[in-house]
Amino acid sequence: MKRALALTLICLTLLSTLVACGIGKGNEDDTTKNTETKGDVVETTQTEETADDGRSDSDVLPQKGEIDFNGMNYTILSRETTAYEFDENVAGGSGGQEVTKAIHERNASVADRYNVVIKTRKEPGEWGNKTSFAKAVEAEALAAWSEVCLVATHSGYINEIAINGNALDMNELDYVDYTKAWWSEAFYNDCLIDGKCMFMIGDIAYNVYERMEVIYFNQSLVTANGYEEDMYELVYDKKWTYDKMKSMALEFAPSVAAGTPTEYGILYNSHSVKAALTGMEFAFTYRDENDRHQLYTELPASSITLVDNFIDDIYMNNTIHWDRTTAADATFGTETFAGGKALFYAQYLEEAKNIKATMTDDFGILPVPMADELQDWYHTGGCDNMTGVMVPTCTRSTQAVGLITEALCMYSYELIRPAYYEVSLKTQYTDDSDVVDMLDLIRKCYKIPFGLAYATVIGNPYWDIEQCFVDKGASSIGTKYSGNLSTYKGKLDNMYTNLDK
Repeated sequence: MKRALALTLICLTLLSTLVACGIGKGNEDDTTKNTETKGDVVETTQTEETADDGRSDSDVLPQKGEIDFNGMNYTILSRETTAYEFDENVAGGSGGQEVTKAIHERNASVADRYNVVIKTRKEPGEWGNKTSFAKAVEAEALAAWSEVCLVATHSGYINEIAINGNALDMNELDYVDYTKAWWSEAFYNDCLIDGKCMFMIGDIAYNVYERMEVIYFNQSLVTANGYEEDMYELVYDKKWTYDKMKSMALEFAPSVAAGTPTEYGILYNSHSVKAALTGMEFAFTYRDENDRHQLYTELPASSITLVDNFIDDIYMNNTIHWDRTTAADATFGTETFAGGKALFYAQYLEEAKNIKATMTDDFGILPVPMADELQDWYHTGGCDNMTGVMVPTCTRSTQAVGLITEALCMYSYELIRPAYYEVSLKTQYTDDSDVVDMLDLIRKCYKIPFGLAYATVIGNPYWDIEQCFVDKGASSIGTKYSGNLSTYKGKLDNMYTNLDK
């Protein structure tokens, strides 16, 4: 009953947010499209209805035969390593066969509904390839004609590509509605620049599930050590806070005076530390009176205290471990947690596959904790190598690209999400029956603050947090940040200069 009440309150909160925002273009009343031909795209007259008439989300979009794109090619320019998100013939990912089937069904459904051909063009696109990938996008953006309708790549550098004149404002796309569950509305709200949406995160790329930062907990150790808490009830009751996690962690594995601990309370890595601070609503930027993002000239005292105390907790308690390698290098963390030597493990969701492969204890999945019980709700951060999507400026039709993009994202939510959550994760990687409800809660809370989403553009102030840890807690984040502020501010000003051209 308690859980049902909590979920009801969540739904009411989300509903009020959606009503207040009214963001998308896909729910305007009686919007009539005129017949027009653009290249090989046949655009027909279509009256778009609102979702208030009781129809399902799928039925709100035009049905088969109402709009026909005459066999146009909708090509997605994807990095090679994550092309499995769009092409069922490409191996990779943690979703397994059921997700591959869902990808095929999604593409086939959209192709049949609007008479389009979904294609994938693959380019090297990991961090080390960002320069060559950017050049490939720039060539498309400058082209007089191109089949590339969507770019999907590493979110850590797609921001740089987008703001350099290569991206269409995604608000200009017809039919796209960022209040829908298949988009990250919180990301949209946080990362608009002068009202422009330069890139987005959504279910169209299921890598967004894989890269969600979560907290794994060892249920067997929770039970064996006499903890009375139902870990999921803590979440629903808004009692899953950082202090609660820390107190449980240190009770399980008190800091040792010398040597290497044999057990750990919490295992972090550099990406999960950023997510931990996002979960506690830390940010380097704010919006000014003109609704522009600005860097704090001096970090608020509460933010300085939050980060400094967090660093001290890790440095002063050696059973709260921060592995400063990349999240992809999860050898120590996964082996330690799967071996029953850690109570909590902060890591992205995809790692559940590797944990399950060797772990014999029962484990569960929780959101990143709140700062305290006064915080409104949870926030889910993401590893910055997740997939972001943008639309190149060479787009031939905002109607065609908008409608197909929205349909792909919608079908991803309806087909791929349950295949990943309810089959791959629930039955293959974890035995916890509550995991699907918890994952839905975690996904709905996706929030990447502007300073993190555009970190590489403004100079990555998050590196200052790592430097505080390197200094063994001897320096404050306030001091580190102030020393680099002029550099960050110059880069942010340059970003706005480019966008104002």
